[in-house]
Amino acid sequence: MSIAGLAFQNFKTSARNSLPVIFSLGFTILVFYNLMCLTESEVLSTQSAYVSSMISSCIYVVELVLVIFMVFYIHYCISSFFEKQKKSLGLYIFMGLSLKKTGSLCLIEILLIGLSALVLGCASGVVCQRLFLMIIESISGVKLNMGPLVNLPALLISIFAFWIIYLFFSFLQFIGICRSSVLELVSASRRDETVKAPVFLLVLEALLGIVLMGWGFYLAVSDSDNLFEILFLFVLLICAGIYLLFGGLVPLVLQSLQKNKRFLYQAQRNLWINSLIFRIRRNYRTYAVTAILLLSSLTALLTGLMLQQRKDIIVRAQEVYTVQLVGSDESRMQEFRQQIDSQEKAEGLMIPLASWQDPGTGKVNWFISASDYERMAEDAGLDPDLEALNDQTYLQQESLVLMTMVTAKPDDDLDIDGTILHYGGQISTPVTGSLPKFADINIVTDGNYDKISRLGQTFWLLNWKLPIEQASKVNGILSEELDGEFLLSSDAVDHSLDFVSVVYAVSYFIFLVFIITAGSILFMRTLNDGYEDVERIRILKKLGISQTTLSKAAVRQIAAPYLLTFGLMAGCSIFVAICLEKTGRTALSLTAIGSVAAIGVILLLFDLASVASWLQIMKNSQKTD
Repeated sequence: MSIAGLAFQNFKTSARNSLPVIFSLGFTILVFYNLMCLTESEVLSTQSAYVSSMISSCIYVVELVLVIFMVFYIHYCISSFFEKQKKSLGLYIFMGLSLKKTGSLCLIEILLIGLSALVLGCASGVVCQRLFLMIIESISGVKLNMGPLVNLPALLISIFAFWIIYLFFSFLQFIGICRSSVLELVSASRRDETVKAPVFLLVLEALLGIVLMGWGFYLAVSDSDNLFEILFLFVLLICAGIYLLFGGLVPLVLQSLQKNKRFLYQAQRNLWINSLIFRIRRNYRTYAVTAILLLSSLTALLTGLMLQQRKDIIVRAQEVYTVQLVGSDESRMQEFRQQIDSQEKAEGLMIPLASWQDPGTGKVNWFISASDYERMAEDAGLDPDLEALNDQTYLQQESLVLMTMVTAKPDDDLDIDGTILHYGGQISTPVTGSLPKFADINIVTDGNYDKISRLGQTFWLLNWKLPIEQASKVNGILSEELDGEFLLSSDAVDHSLDFVSVVYAVSYFIFLVFIITAGSILFMRTLNDGYEDVERIRILKKLGISQTTLSKAAVRQIAAPYLLTFGLMAGCSIFVAICLEKTGRTALSLTAIGSVAAIGVILLLFDLASVASWLQIMKNSQKTD
């Protein structure tokens, strides 16, 4: 049989075990191709130039992240495959194959796996292209142009990007085999599973990992004037901390439990704890990468949910008043009010605002009196929620921003000509409509407002609640007559926030890519471990250990990596949620709990698949006995 024929036979034999790799890589290609369809076609032609450019910019960033992810994941898949194949390469050496032919055998087999993933990803991407766009359209509410059935430029770019990366790492491993020694390949399967790392080294790694994780978590929850300045350091510390915890703390705890005889000899733990310690120590990089992927998937999901919540808050605020006009000339504002009221048969609400510049900081602060705020709330049918307001405090209307990189708390106290006002909290009820999108609005008592208005300048705010069609018409009329006034056009009319909807919809697909990849890595790792355990299981059965007992031990050993990576991700989720709450100014505690639970369910499915595959491996080994 030729080398190509033997490689194809091996590929068919191990096709079932390669399915997680093929599926996860194929799904990554599917998502990448469909993202390319958003930027390499007329899909966004139904949107304005601004919305289209914003969506394209965000998608380009996501595509770059996916390419970087593909580089690392393809490298891991190919390295893992060649690592597993080294255990059988010695047989081919004894059969008389040269190192070059042996490497060619592995190369052809891994290329067949990559080609299968490429065909699956491209075919499913083309088939699901319109479904993908319809899902994006359904989640975001943004109208998209379906475009052609096959987007050839996007397809060619996807094939080129994946295949170039895949070929590079495949030939890199092939060259490594050709340069290996025969002795190294023959002895690859002979590893001592009882070797333990020195305790002092484990303690050092554990302590360093805890310190780095603690430092990273401190940066995540602490206030900052510019989150971008510490974002890279935060990510670096968390990744390094996870590596060190898996390399030091986890083996240290397991080795300590192993020395506890009372723990070791209960529930047949002695059947699997030694093997688990070895595998954790040997594969800690794999488990660390998996934990980072799980944390990335959680971050992508929470970011999407946070953006969705923030957009809903902003849209609700803009729907309170569909047209708002700010000006300093009271007579002109009265003329605008009479003109629009008579033309549109509406009733506009006119409210005074006070603008005062803090002489200490130079910041311009805007104020509205409690009575006028209550008038606006009554007009909008909302609860003013002013219980915390008194002569010594001020309240602030919630700002209408998607995200902020400034998480540091501002100076809470305001010194207004000797009168100290203390910060009393934020009001989330969108009484002032779109106004907080452009300035911070502070609510004060009527007495304090009178003092501020004498010290500063008075402006006037006109508000109308009109249907969308009328609002668009009024916006057009007012924009032609502005002379120093500021028109707050509602985004419910111009759809300038539609790009956010597409971004959070795409982030849900990125979540799926990361979680499926993490599950596939754990599945592959436990599958490789199952092949290594065949001989050990045979020996234990000859010693009289029942198949039921061995199966229970295997279930615990397989579940341990899933539980460890999930547990670390769940712990880190607290700080990820806090960080996103600060940047998005949105409560995410319950959302984070639900997201972690969803990830746990998906990992449970992969765990059950790993157990089923391990039992099948044991069953097949019995047939060969």
